[in-house]
Amino acid sequence: MDRIRVIALAGAVVTAVGTFLVLKAADLATNWQPTESGSGWGGRTDPSLQHTYSVLGQLTVAFGLVLLAAAAWRWMSVDRPDRAPSALP
Repeated sequence: MDRIRVIALAGAVVTAVGTFLVLKAADLATNWQPTESGSGWGGRTDPSLQHTYSVLGQLTVAFGLVLLAAAAWRWMSVDRPDRAPSALP
């Protein structure tokens, strides 16, 4: 694998992890416990921890998108010998 594909793959994985954190922030911040009757689960969500997961996920998504943009920029700017030269100066 060349460097561009590795960076693009890393960017996609990092973006997916960040998206998971953003979408599941409330579930991750909930302290799940069995109900008193024992027939289900319930819990309390810590708002500050939910906010922390959400912000961490947003930053992770942003970093992943930067990696994807860097890979795309590198891919578009690389000189290939099989490509015709550009007419633009």
